[in-house]
Amino acid sequence: MGQQQLILLVLTLVIVGLAIIMGIRAFRENSTRANADVLVQDVFEIAKDAIAWKLSPAQFGGQKDGSCKASPSCFQGLNFRKLGYGEKGNPFRYEGPDGTFRLVERKDALGVKACNTRNGNKFIVEFRGVDPDSIILVASAIGTDYDCTG
Repeated sequence: MGQQQLILLVLTLVIVGLAIIMGIRAFRENSTRANADVLVQDVFEIAKDAIAWKLSPAQFGGQKDGSCKASPSCFQGLNFRKLGYGEKGNPFRYEGPDGTFRLVERKDALGVKACNTRNGNKFIVEFRGVDPDSIILVASAIGTDYDCTG
C-alpha cells in the first residue's frame, strides 16, 4: 500500500470515529430532552388528578368535607394512593417508569417534585387552586447532576 492510501485510510477512520462520537452525543442529549418532556407531562397529569380529587365529593373518593374543602389551594389529605399511583411504601412518593415524584405541601399550595437521576432532570410544579392558571412551573433543571432524595 502506498503512503497516500495509508493517509486516506487513517483520515477515513478519524472522520468515521468523530461521526460516531457526535451521533452518540446527539442521542444522549435528545434522550435527556425527551425525558424532560415526559416528566413535565407526568407532573401536569398528577396536577390534573389532584384537582379532580379536590373537586370530587368525599363519597366518590374526593377530599373530605371540612374547613379546608372550601379553600381552592388546600389539598390536605392528598397522597399518591388516593390518586391511584403506587400501592406500597411512602404515600407521598411515587416511583414511576419516567422518574421519581414527591408531593410537598407548601403554604397555600401543593407542590409536585419530579426528577430523574439517570438523565439529570428535575421539575417542581405548584398548584394553588383548581383552575388551569393556578398550575405554575416553579423550578426546572435539565441535564444536571441532581439528587432525587432531597
